[in-house]
Amino acid sequence: MKIQLKKALRHKGQDLTELDIQLETLTGVDLIEVEQQLFKSGKVALMPDYSKVYLIRVAARAARIPVEVMETLSARDFTVVTNQVQSFLMGSDSEESAAEPEAKTKATAQPTSSAA
Repeated sequence: MKIQLKKALRHKGQDLTELDIQLETLTGVDLIEVEQQLFKSGKVALMPDYSKVYLIRVAARAARIPVEVMETLSARDFTVVTNQVQSFLMGSDSEESAAEPEAKTKATAQPTSSAA
């Protein structure tokens, strides 16, 4: 997912105006490692999927940008990034949620039986 930034982010001597956060490439292992790193640092997220501390670390991993750099995003950009990551992880992004009702209908449809 690409996110346009309202305020450029300085990284490796460049001003980034867009982040390419490749959440699709992450696995459960990545999410567990992010959570373990949080725990080791003394930061506890009781509900990681709702924690900005956790979500920005997931975004940093997916964007291949150090979390310390991601934490310097403007408040507005930071919020947009963490909300987008949360939406992706919770399955509420527009593409997936549009396909879900059809998939659920197909999964629950049962052929009728006329045998009595």
